[in-house]
Parts: sequence; C-alpha cells; structure tokens
Amino acid sequence: MNMTRKVKTDTSKGTAGLCLASWRCSEHVCMFCSSKGVVATTLALLLCIVACKSKPTPTTKAALSPVLNRSLAVAEVPTAETLSDAAATQVLQKASSILRQNSCGLALSLSGSVSALNVKHSTIFSPNDYDDVCTQPGYVHVVDGINWCDGATTPNILGCSSNPGTCMVVVRYNPSVSDDPQQVDEAILWLHEYGHTRNLKHRNDSNAVMNPTIDSSHLNVSASECSAYLGVTSAASSQSAQPAAASVEDFVHRVYIHGVPFEQAKRYKSKADVKTLTAILQDHSQERYWANAVSTLGIIGTPEASEQLVSFVSRGEGNLSPAAFRAKTSAVVAMGYVLGQSGRQSVLNYLVKSADPKSWANVSWSIPSSSDTGERDLTLAKGAVAALGVSGDPKAQTALRDLQLGGRIDTAFSSQIQKSAGYALNESKAVQQKGFDAYVIANEQRRVDPAAQIETPKTKPQ
Repeated sequence: MNMTRKVKTDTSKGTAGLCLASWRCSEHVCMFCSSKGVVATTLALLLCIVACKSKPTPTTKAALSPVLNRSLAVAEVPTAETLSDAAATQVLQKASSILRQNSCGLALSLSGSVSALNVKHSTIFSPNDYDDVCTQPGYVHVVDGINWCDGATTPNILGCSSNPGTCMVVVRYNPSVSDDPQQVDEAILWLHEYGHTRNLKHRNDSNAVMNPTIDSSHLNVSASECSAYLGVTSAASSQSAQPAAASVEDFVHRVYIHGVPFEQAKRYKSKADVKTLTAILQDHSQERYWANAVSTLGIIGTPEASEQLVSFVSRGEGNLSPAAFRAKTSAVVAMGYVLGQSGRQSVLNYLVKSADPKSWANVSWSIPSSSDTGERDLTLAKGAVAALGVSGDPKAQTALRDLQLGGRIDTAFSSQIQKSAGYALNESKAVQQKGFDAYVIANEQRRVDPAAQIETPKTKPQ
C-alpha cells in the first residue's frame, strides 16, 4: 500500500470549503474539509482510510489492456530443439504478460507459423554465420548454439541481436518445471533480446529484464524501457554490473545471456575449483550448467583445466540433449581461451588437428534430433577454427592461413572451413594487437554499450 499525507493550501470549489489535509491511498483520496464539521469530517476520514486499507492496493505494475499489438515471425534451424507454434506462442504471451505487469501496453504474438531456416550451419561461430541467419525471413531466429556475438568469439551465448535492428538470434532455453517453476525464463530471454533490437542496453538492476543474467525474478521494465519497446523513444545506454559469486559452483549456476563474465571467472583458478567444475561436468543432472563450466575452465586455462575440456568433448554416446551439445561446442571454443592465455603447444596441436572435420569421425555421440555425423563434424571443426582465431597466437595464424588457402582440409566442407578461417585470421590479428585479456574485456564492455569505440575484426577476409 502506498499511503501518503499531504497538506492542502488552496480552497476547494463547491461546498467542501477549505480542505486542510488529505490522505491518498492508491486511487482513494480521503480529505479533511472544515465546512463539514470537525467530528463528522474526522469520522468520514477515518472510515475512508480503513476502507482503503481493507482493499488490495493496485501496484504501479497493474496489468493494462494492450494498446499496441505486434506480431513477430519466428524461424528455427532444422536441428534445433523443436519449437512448435504453440510453444512459440506461449513464450510470446508470457513476454507480453511481463510487459503488462509493468504497465507497458505492448502485446507480442506469433506471425503465422514457425518456419525453417535455410542455412548450412546450426551454430554461430562468426559474423558470416550470424549474417547468414539474419538474412533469412523472420525476426526471431532459433539456433543450436551461439559462440560469436557483436564483434568477438565468445563461448556459450544464449542470445545475440542487432542493436538496434530487426534480427534476434537465440537458443532454446526452457528449463524444467523444477528449475523454472513459473516457466518464464525463455520469455525473459526473448524479451531481453527483443529489447536489444529496440536499442535497449543492459541495466544494473538485479530485477530487470535487461539484466545480463536470467532469473525468474528478473521481471522489471522501467518506463523508459517501455517507451523503447513501444517505439516511442530510444532508451539511453545503461551500465551493467554483476555481483561476484561466492564460489565457483554458485558462479556457474547463474544463467549468463552473453557468456560468462571473463574477469569474474578468472578469480577461480585453484585446483579445488577445477575439481568442482569437473564434478559438475560428470553430473548429468547439471547439464544446463555444463556450458558455463567449460567456459570457466577455458578462462582458468591451467593444464588440468584443458585436460578436462578435451576429455569432456570426446566422451558420451547417442543423441545429446541440446544443452549438452551446446556445452560440447562451447568447450572447443574455450580451448582458444586456454591457448590465448598459455600459448601451450599441446593446445595448439589439438586445435589445428580439430579444425579438420575428419578428425571427429571417431566421436560416438550425435547432435540433437539427428544422426548426421557430417553436421556434427563440421560444427566441431568450425569451433576449433574459431578457437584458433580468438587465441591471437602467432603460430595459430600460420595454421589459419593454410586453412584459408584450402590447405590441410580435403573434404566436402573445405569451402566452409576456408570461409571460417578468413574471419578467424582477422580476429587473431586484432587479439594479437590488443592482447588477449584486453581484447576479451573490451568486447564484454562493448556488449554493455554498443556505441563504445572498440575496434572489431572485419567480417570479410582481407
């Protein structure tokens, strides 16, 4: 209840006479007016206040009837976890409900039916991959994984969008009811990324939809953000700060929309931390956190950490869950973080070998919803190419030049590997010029404020 007392200094019109004071309780106003008699007025005032207290008080986030309806076309890659029309509609309805709870009159709905993306890849590793997806019909594009966004290779991204623009790329993120009782996490992800397309930046508010993490309590939309959603105004940049987690387990149990924060992850570097992360990767009940765990191991970068990454990628059999597959590809990219910080020859050798799709032929597991080993092998090889690029390692650049010229690879996928190597080589040069840590940190800051003047690699090979 919002109850305030305010003193009146003006004279009311009509028979009320001089109103000395009033109390406001939500939409109720209880006034003390001298012309009615002190006793009668006091009694009426008290009755009014009691009546106000006895009724549920509408909050400032009361639901409003939508004043603007907007339909979004949705498309998904064929290998992605199936997104039915009903599921897409439910996500958009829950996103609309969040807006209404914040008195924001916008209703989002599905335009037509969920369509199929006509692309040769299901995971984003470069701006070329991102552009290929965004040039397809649709506003919301659902893919298997995102390991590049907004200028840099980053493992385990859940959403990447044009800011501003008309393309948002997301992975399926629909935790079980036990993990997400209200079943709102995916709606928060979509609304967050939709906000980026409306020029919204991250906001340092633990309950904000535009917070860079996902939690069922992140339901707040400010008035200025609502205006941006509606297209009335363009929201200004905001800053993002994430409180440090107490333990490495707490850290990886958070849901980071744009990848684990680099500087925070670097705090966890003990053998005990590596042991904890290894245990998480061996626990199938924690699959939804595996991608965070492998990303953190890559940032830790010790020999023990890289050994666990290699072991994790190769083990397993049968069709993986979407979360497990996302973690496998993230682990390969995370090896680039290991190489960038350590320069170890063994890591370089692993990535150079892994850039050949044929090197993955003996893996026993398959991608979700498909037994197509070719798609699996190409995805992992492109992950290795991306890892070589983000490392900034001089020897990795030599390998990338060979790949770009068509050397080393002799498969049906050679042209795609060549294309990936071209971008990776440009990124490697940018990392080498800036320094690995500085490059990663600068691009994290760029995601907070896309207007920041931070040089990024060119999309097309030089």
